[in-house]
Amino acid sequence: MKYIYGILILFAALLSSCNLDQVDEQSSKNDLDIQNYIKQRNLTMQKSPEGLYYQINTTGSTGKLKNLGDLVTFHYKMTLLDGTLVDSTSRSKNISRSEIWGISETVFKLPLSLLKEGESGVFLLPSVLAFGGTSYSNIPPYSVIKLELAIEAIRNNDLDIQNYIKQRNLTIQKSPEGLYYQINTTGSTGKLKNLGDLVTFHYKMTLLDGTLVDSTSRSKNISRSEIWGISETVFKLPLSLLKEGESGVFLLPSVLAFGGTSYSNIPPYSVIKLELAIEAIRNEAEQIALIQKTYGIVNPEKTSSGLLFKKLVDNPSGALVSADAPVLVNYTGRLAYSYLQKDATTGAIIYNPIFDSGTLGTPTMPFLLSQRSLIPGFTEALKKMRVGEKAAVIIPYSLGYGTAGVSAIPGYSPLYFEITVIAP
Repeated sequence: MKYIYGILILFAALLSSCNLDQVDEQSSKNDLDIQNYIKQRNLTMQKSPEGLYYQINTTGSTGKLKNLGDLVTFHYKMTLLDGTLVDSTSRSKNISRSEIWGISETVFKLPLSLLKEGESGVFLLPSVLAFGGTSYSNIPPYSVIKLELAIEAIRNNDLDIQNYIKQRNLTIQKSPEGLYYQINTTGSTGKLKNLGDLVTFHYKMTLLDGTLVDSTSRSKNISRSEIWGISETVFKLPLSLLKEGESGVFLLPSVLAFGGTSYSNIPPYSVIKLELAIEAIRNEAEQIALIQKTYGIVNPEKTSSGLLFKKLVDNPSGALVSADAPVLVNYTGRLAYSYLQKDATTGAIIYNPIFDSGTLGTPTMPFLLSQRSLIPGFTEALKKMRVGEKAAVIIPYSLGYGTAGVSAIPGYSPLYFEITVIAP
């Protein structure tokens, strides 16, 4: 057995040696190909200690250097030595590439390190500095890559924010996370947020140049609501600094906003300005009270489980819904708040609280309570109803989708249903 292990180890060593020999052979070939390319075109190029060949054009240089965390925006054209196009940005279409400096290893890193803002260059990368022995798209293994690069801008989110503050003579604080903020406590009730509370607020989101990204609308009574503590959104950190009734201005560096992703009219790595105002913070009991007020549910029955039940249409002669009684159930389910969503029928964006509606069962395949798994509150409500009746039902989250939620329903959400039971 030891002999077999010895053979395996020797074989592995030979494979490793063969691989190293192959890499050395390819590196030598790459270097020869690059030198022939330079000679044939009578180019004047330097060679870095890493083996990168380069030629820098300093015309247009601002002299600005890159620092860790800076946003570097550049244009490039990537080809093989035979001129085959691999990839490129587009000045005519205003499509550039941006990277946060010093946080990732890409094929651009070493070439970019040799350029200042406004400078350009031609770079010949042996395969060991490019894609190695891996084939990508139309790049064969061990290919030399030619890069034409030009740095358009080097930006620092923090510096951009500080300049914005200085130009407007603002008095702003900075959080440990890097968020700049200014709080207005006028109108504050002092009420704090707790896990599971419903936070309703208004906001206006812009870029630093004033470009509008998104907003709610007080005039149209369109606000935004979030269940506190269960999701990560761009609003979470700013909201954490506000109490009910307070407002604030927040400047978010890209790392706290949308990062390197472009959304709508937000370029990658943009600083985001948020104007926020918390309208209300409601716990579950307050959300249920809001539902009762909104839909006129007066003096509902409260069961031992906490379910609120109110018959809207009574039919004492109708058959009770039982485990195996075939019925049809029409229902509409609502949250305690409205939200923007796409209408399933028209595709239009609508603002309302309905998260689901429909019918359980069909005339040919009626609904049987014993054969369906429903949330506990819905089941309890059905067992209190007769055929021909309609009821308003408010379900606490413990009888609904709990703390986890499902789909469009966040955790900790009390639910309001209007339920009608009809004969199949």
